[in-house]
Amino acid sequence: MVIRLYETLWGLVALAVAVTYMTGGLDAKTAVVFGFICIGLIFMGMMGVLPVTVHQHVHPKH
Repeated sequence: MVIRLYETLWGLVALAVAVTYMTGGLDAKTAVVFGFICIGLIFMGMMGVLPVTVHQHVHPKH
């Protein structure tokens, strides 16, 4: 996964929450929607890191 894209998506979500809050549109239902979006981003980040973390490296024989 491209880390820059992942960071950009988090930044866009944070910006959207800030704009929604500043305009007065951040009610409970909107906060739940943003929460689901954040859960999706966390899941996307785990799926990007998990293959690298779980992969078993072959150690050279001496």
